Amino acid sequence: MELIVGAMVDAPDWGSLAFWHGELEHALMQYFQMLGRTERAVCQHCYHNLGPGLQERLRGRVVVERAMR
Repeated sequence: MELIVGAMVDAPDWGSLAFWHGELEHALMQYFQMLGRTERAVCQHCYHNLGPGLQERLRGRVVVERAMR
């Protein structure tokens, strides 16, 4: 994936980058909504690696697992 994204940046193919960003964000949103329906918690580390916009849209729809130490 890094090679493909790197090639698009080097090109510069900003249209493709924007398109794939939207597609990946949509796929992640669908995945997390599916987890919400199965009542499985989302890993806190994974949730915090998402962008703030996606985190905001998922707030209240999914349960975020609490980290235990």
